[in-house]
Amino acid sequence: EFLDQGAGSIAIHDADAARRDDLVQRLTARFPGRAQAGGPDPAGHDIIANATPLGMGPDDPFPVDPRALHPGQFVTDCVTRPEVTPLIARARAAGCATMTGLGMFDGVAARMVAFFTRQAGAA
Repeated sequence: EFLDQGAGSIAIHDADAARRDDLVQRLTARFPGRAQAGGPDPAGHDIIANATPLGMGPDDPFPVDPRALHPGQFVTDCVTRPEVTPLIARARAAGCATMTGLGMFDGVAARMVAFFTRQAGAA
């Protein structure tokens, strides 16, 4: 979605390097030169999006290094429970703008309703 909306580039970090590399390859096929492999250091990135289940459990590691978060970054997390994940809490403490998993879900839910409403109306 970020690349569809015009992001100049995107860096993908995943603890599973094979899965990360597969996603980077698929994105590169659609958006040549705009997707690359990334690491856990969020420095230099404007938007940090956690699209993993990390943060659901109290002992989960952080998906990125929270010590490198700083004002001017936007941090979002797809985890809905707890609503304020450790990543979101650390991002807020660092002065980052944030969106919780519930905020992300609201946006997805609106798109799902629109999609299914159009589909039902076309039948």
